[in-house]
Amino acid sequence: MNRLFGLGDGSIYCPSLQRRSASQISFHFSGVTCSGALQTRLSRIRRVSLSESTSKSTLKSTSSTPSPPRPPTKNLDNTDLLWYRRRNHTKKDRKYPSISSITKLDIRGVRSFDYMDHQTIQFHAPLTLIVGINGSGKTSIIECLKFATTGILPPNSKGGAFIHDPKLSGVKEVMAQVKLGFHNASQAKLVVNRSLSLTVAKATVKQKTLECNLLIKARNGERTSISTKVSELDKIVPQHLGVSPAILEAVIFCHQDESLWPMSEPSKLKVRFDEIFEAQKYTKAIENIIKIGKLQKIELGKLKIHEANFKDLKDKAERVKQKSYDLQAEIDALEIKQQSLKVEIIEAEKVSAEKHRLKAEAHGLAAKLEQKRNHAEFLESSLESLRTNLVELKESDEWLESTLSQYEERMAQYREQENSYIEQYQQLLDEAKSCRGRISQKEIEQGQHQATKQTFEQNLVQRVNLIQETAREYSLRGYDGDLDDSQISDFLQRVDKLLRDKGRELESVKKATADESRQTQSTLTQLDNRKATLNQQKVTASQAITANDKKIRSRQAEMTNVHMDEGAKAKLDAALGDAEERLTKANSDWDAASWDQNLKVEKANLKELEHEATRLGEELFQINKLAKDRAALEYAKKEAKSASKSLETMVSTHKDQLNDLIGENWTPDNLLEEYEAVLEQRTRTLKDLKSQQDSAVQQLTQTEFELKTARSTVTKKKAELAKNQTKVLASITDDQFNPITSLEQFKEEYEALKKDYADHKNGLAGTSALLSMYTQFLTSVNSKDCCQLCERAFTDQKQRLHAAAKLEKLVAKQDEADKKKDLEEVEGLFKTAEAVRPLYDVCMKLRDIEIPSLEKEIKRLEAEKTSRVSTTERQDRLFNDEESAKRDVEALSKTVSDIASYNREISKHEKEITRLASQETFSSSMSIEEIREKSDACNGKIRILKSKTEKMDADKESARVEIVTLEKQVGNFSQQLASAKHLLEKKQTLAVAIEELRDSNNQQRGVISKADSELESLEPQFAKATAQHEDVQRRGNAKAKEVQADKDNLSRTVNRFKLVEDAIKSYIENDGPGKIEACERSIKLLKKELDRNEKETLQVTKKSNDLKTQLADGDNTKRSIQDNIRFRKSVKDLETVNDDIAELETHNATDDYQRYLREANAADKRLAKLTAERGPIIGSMHAKDEDLGKIMTEWEIDYKDAAANYRKAHVEVETTKAAIDDMQKCSKALDNAIMQFHSVKMEEINSIAAELWQKTYQGTDVDTIMIKSENDNPSASTRRNFNYRVVMVKQEAEMDMRGRCSAGQKVLACIIIRLALAECFGANCGVIALDEPTTNLDQDNIKALAQSLHLIIESRRHQPNFQLIIITHDEEFLKEMKCSDFTETYYRVSRNAAQKSEIERQSLTDFMG
Repeated sequence: MNRLFGLGDGSIYCPSLQRRSASQISFHFSGVTCSGALQTRLSRIRRVSLSESTSKSTLKSTSSTPSPPRPPTKNLDNTDLLWYRRRNHTKKDRKYPSISSITKLDIRGVRSFDYMDHQTIQFHAPLTLIVGINGSGKTSIIECLKFATTGILPPNSKGGAFIHDPKLSGVKEVMAQVKLGFHNASQAKLVVNRSLSLTVAKATVKQKTLECNLLIKARNGERTSISTKVSELDKIVPQHLGVSPAILEAVIFCHQDESLWPMSEPSKLKVRFDEIFEAQKYTKAIENIIKIGKLQKIELGKLKIHEANFKDLKDKAERVKQKSYDLQAEIDALEIKQQSLKVEIIEAEKVSAEKHRLKAEAHGLAAKLEQKRNHAEFLESSLESLRTNLVELKESDEWLESTLSQYEERMAQYREQENSYIEQYQQLLDEAKSCRGRISQKEIEQGQHQATKQTFEQNLVQRVNLIQETAREYSLRGYDGDLDDSQISDFLQRVDKLLRDKGRELESVKKATADESRQTQSTLTQLDNRKATLNQQKVTASQAITANDKKIRSRQAEMTNVHMDEGAKAKLDAALGDAEERLTKANSDWDAASWDQNLKVEKANLKELEHEATRLGEELFQINKLAKDRAALEYAKKEAKSASKSLETMVSTHKDQLNDLIGENWTPDNLLEEYEAVLEQRTRTLKDLKSQQDSAVQQLTQTEFELKTARSTVTKKKAELAKNQTKVLASITDDQFNPITSLEQFKEEYEALKKDYADHKNGLAGTSALLSMYTQFLTSVNSKDCCQLCERAFTDQKQRLHAAAKLEKLVAKQDEADKKKDLEEVEGLFKTAEAVRPLYDVCMKLRDIEIPSLEKEIKRLEAEKTSRVSTTERQDRLFNDEESAKRDVEALSKTVSDIASYNREISKHEKEITRLASQETFSSSMSIEEIREKSDACNGKIRILKSKTEKMDADKESARVEIVTLEKQVGNFSQQLASAKHLLEKKQTLAVAIEELRDSNNQQRGVISKADSELESLEPQFAKATAQHEDVQRRGNAKAKEVQADKDNLSRTVNRFKLVEDAIKSYIENDGPGKIEACERSIKLLKKELDRNEKETLQVTKKSNDLKTQLADGDNTKRSIQDNIRFRKSVKDLETVNDDIAELETHNATDDYQRYLREANAADKRLAKLTAERGPIIGSMHAKDEDLGKIMTEWEIDYKDAAANYRKAHVEVETTKAAIDDMQKCSKALDNAIMQFHSVKMEEINSIAAELWQKTYQGTDVDTIMIKSENDNPSASTRRNFNYRVVMVKQEAEMDMRGRCSAGQKVLACIIIRLALAECFGANCGVIALDEPTTNLDQDNIKALAQSLHLIIESRRHQPNFQLIIITHDEEFLKEMKCSDFTETYYRVSRNAAQKSEIERQSLTDFMG
């Protein structure tokens, strides 16, 4: 059994399709939500049979709207219909379900309602009355209710007509707001708020819908606020009210212009009823079901195709599976055959390998025989070659071997002796070289000692010069001429003492400077602290002024919002006095009435009263012509008097303030002009001060920017100085290789290094010249054998050698390499220092010029900033004072406006009085009121005489009502007067608070002024203290620098002296003179040893040459012996080879090789044959394996799930068939439900309408009315579309009311139809509003309508939240309704003096009386 379940979102679900995708199992109804009535109909037919196979469909629908109790489940019949129709027409004590209701409406800026104030209506159950004359704004209330609930604007309201016209208020934009409070069916409190704006441009207006919100307060107290789009709110509110937007628009809150919609043309009437019945939603749902059914049929065709395809795939899968089994069997058979051939191939491979081994052995023997034959031929050719140059010796082989071996021994002895001579010669050469080296070393050492001696002598002279220069510089006497050791020691002691004295003097100077600096710094600190304290006082005062200004503005704004002045209070006093007078008079009249006595008097004087009434009528006829002008004259006098009193009150109250502001020469006539002139002057002054304030702020900002830039620059410059100074100081050291500590020291060390580099460079140039000269002399001695200076030849070799040795010694003394090395070192140090020389210049420029200049600029800018800050603060104070004064002026704007307004009113009323007085021509001793009073009194007395006590009671009641009304007025005026006094007291309190705040500001400004003056007085003291502090530091630093320079100079002198003294002592301690003598002795001994070595070298050379000659003659003998030995050995080898050849020829290796070669070839052929047989089998196996693999891949890809897919497709086909069948049944069931729902509703509507018509309509031409719904297409298979028309029935004849009924009949029929629709479709919302229901009705029908409404209210008043809203101007209609049975108050809508609509709640008792 398949069942369709209707879901709350308008979808249908079938359990038999639970394996289908979401798109296949969900059939959407386009968001249809069934109403409560349709739920009932659908639930009552949920068990209707839908198919011959007894399969049943259960249609379930969920909705948030509560439905009435359902009857027992069975097929519908007339009894059910009657029960459904009468479900709300039971006894008074029936239990009604909770329904929605409206509670309160708040209107602002709609139509004629003022946008500055809001008007409120409280809705009651069961009746709310709204009364007012035409044009007062009653219909706007209906429009606001419909707009709040549906978001629909009234008809013909395009272009902003729904919003209060900005032109009437003289503004460019008006904000409109409508708030509606209501309860939903769950009795939760809700408030919907909708806002609009209307903006006036040059020639156009622009209406804009603002954001709306909905406030929900649940019964448990939880509050929820929803801010949403208008379109969403238009859906949410009707849902909470429990009715559709169509019911709200056309039935509950129907606009007066659209109230005759039931009489509209058929096409429009059809649209309206379709919206009410929500036919489009359900029709669309059925159409969607049918459409989805068609789509599912198309899908079913596709599924059948898929099923056929999957069936083919399943059959193919079976065939593929069988084919794979066959291939596997063939592969197994081929595998057996292949294994058998594999065994035979292995055996054939073994045989072939053995044959090839034997063939290789035979081939090896043949190759060896060939090799021996080739070797024999080689030996024969070698013997022939030896015989050509051989001198054959007859001796035996042993003798030749012995001789050859002895020859080697002898030659070895000769070579050994030769090597000893060579070694001896080399040893002598080494000794000579060593001797020359030692001589050279000693000569170098001698030169060094001589240079040390020369330095020693220079140091002695330098010591004396240094002592004498220092003595002269520091005035030390007794050190002229030659100095001995005691004088030198004494000088050193005195200089050390002088150095210590300078150190103590430097410490004393620094200490004195620090003490003075601490004193001046203490003074500066005290002044700084005082300045900081004063600045903090200024800041605190400024903050207090700012806070006070803020409070002043707040209180001034609060004063502006107090809409009460002495003039208005005077009006209230006058109104209260007038009301009290009238009340006193009414009470007096009541006391003096004596109704019984007056009745007797009036009976006695009936004829006289009738005559008097006739006379008064004639006089009244004459005077009525001028009644309007007299009333206007009296009104004008009254208003002029009231305005004069208000003007006098306002002038006396605000005269002092206005005199202070404008002067004493103002009058009410020119006050507004004088005030505007003063305000304009204040505005101009404030604008000028604002400009000056902005200029001061801009200058302060510029100064702060320059100061910030200067500080940033000096920071960067100092960082650059530190960085460059570090590089400069790291590039060079002093004489003791210590790092330098100042840029001045770098300059000194740089100059010294530069001089040292030049000295080394010059010294190297002189060394190069001497070396070149000595080398040239040595060349002349060796090549020309003469001296280059005297050009004389040497007498012998010894003299030449002596000269050459001497020149070599001189050349060796010029050690150019060491001097170059020293020059390179000095040059490297100089280049390092030279590379940072530009940085030194940059550092000096930064330290001495740029940074001091920037620091000076910073001090200037700081002083300028202080001045700018003072100027800015002064401008701020001036601006704030002027702004406060302007606010004071603006605070009087309403007062000035009121005085001017009162003055204009007085002038206007005086002109009106003059005009009206000039028009009076008829004179009478009595006024209109007096004539009317006498006429009314006469008529009243006459009516009293005719109706006896009835008229007396009526007059008595009237007097009582008047007294009650006056008492209420007195109470209201008293309350308003008390409120006015409270507001004036509040205004006065705010004014006092503002004055106190201004006094506080003045005090704070005094504090600031005092602080500024004290700061100004502190500036000279601060500058003086700063100058003293800087002077102390400058003098102390200068003196310390001077002492430090003397100390450093003396310290350098001591260091130089110590260096010289240490060098002298070192020379003496190291025995410099003795070392020179020792070097001279050593050089003489070494020269003697060198001469002996040269003689021994000549002897060894001669012996070695003789031995080489003997070695050269012995080589020829040796070569001859060796040739004979080789010849004899080759002969023996040839014989051995010939023997081997003979032996190998006996083995017949060549024949064996040929035989084994044939056998090996035969074995290879058999192996190849077996391999060839196995190849096709393996290939076939591989091919079949590949086919099997392809089949398996094809199976995995195409056929693996074929059976499952076929089963799935088959299930889908069957379930889709079932779903299509279910949808057809559901569509038919839903269509039948809609038809039955429509029939029931139409019957209920017509029944209620007929009942109301017969009770209400007083004519006899129409028996009843009804709404006819006719099938739009009766031949169609479905009956969902209807045409509607309103007909009237007379003697069972039906006629269209459209075009045949009167205007009154139209109005009455439309009201009755709306009431019937509200009864049928508004079960969840008991509200209905009738706007001007008596339009076009005669008195009889008005009375009948009133009685019918009374009965409806009476029957529904016990239903909670039933609310009927009547909006009318017809007071008689309300009296006929007997509204006092249901409510005690009503709302009166009227226009005030500004022609703005106002809503006032009044007592119904007074109205009905």
